[in-house]
Amino acid sequence: MIVLDILFALLALSGVGVFLYIIQDFMRETSIPLISIFALVIGMAVFDFLREIARNAKSRRDGD
Repeated sequence: MIVLDILFALLALSGVGVFLYIIQDFMRETSIPLISIFALVIGMAVFDFLREIARNAKSRRDGD
């Protein structure tokens, strides 16, 4: 199930990335603060997904 968790996490991250790219594409005057906010959002999402996957893996390992 870890592979499925990782697949769904990558799918969700790609969806967020596409959404943020569309926002950036409509705003032609992209500034450094906007790009840094996008990087922060993606970083927080990656951290959350990795933490959740690690927590699920540990609970499965401890449960067996």
